[in-house]
Amino acid sequence: MSPRTVDALNGPSMILQPAEMSVLLDLAREALEIAVIRGVLPEESREDLPSRLREERGCFVTLTRRGDLRGCIGNVFPAGPLFRKAQEHARAAALHDT
Repeated sequence: MSPRTVDALNGPSMILQPAEMSVLLDLAREALEIAVIRGVLPEESREDLPSRLREERGCFVTLTRRGDLRGCIGNVFPAGPLFRKAQEHARAAALHDT
């Protein structure tokens, strides 16, 4: 995706910086692990995160294993904070996508 990409519904697309992507990936992995072990998602309130990860955005999570698709779930419309959607979609992609 180039920095000039525009989302038809929301204006300029949000391009995450590598550090932000790393945080988001860590949060999704942590949420998946906790969901499998405990059956719940981690605490929702995360004021410590970068503001861009707390913005309401669409989000897709794709899980692969050795290059094979294992699950993919998401939404194109903003439906909650990006970090929370990444957590929810990671759990759903792993546990509920047939």
